[in-house]
Amino acid sequence: MKVLFATLAVSVTAHSVKLVKPQLTFDELVKALGGQRALLGAKYGASSEPVVIHDYQNAQYYGSLTVGTPGEEINVIYDTGSSNLWVPNSDCCGWFSSHNFYHESKSSTYAANGSTFKIEYGSGPVSGFYSQDS
Repeated sequence: MKVLFATLAVSVTAHSVKLVKPQLTFDELVKALGGQRALLGAKYGASSEPVVIHDYQNAQYYGSLTVGTPGEEINVIYDTGSSNLWVPNSDCCGWFSSHNFYHESKSSTYAANGSTFKIEYGSGPVSGFYSQDS
């Protein structure tokens, strides 16, 4: 029994590996992030134009973007609590008539998805259909 215990004790020897995290300077970090920005820009079609985002009473952030071919400029709310960006089309919201809407029938690059959605948010429901455009 003593021999078995000694053998087990020897086989359970601990090994340690020292891990070292390199400390980047501010300039090195900016350079590394700049490379990532360039890769993402190449993949998703970056623009050098600034994106103007407006703050509405610290409750909403909104701005304009161009959708479709030819492009239509419309205002959207950038929902910081969701991964979705909703673009209201011309069939939407009769009470919201003072805003510009996306007219898919005028766009040569519009592609219908055929799927509908309905999502409940804390501020109320959103429903519609999925589609894609440039």
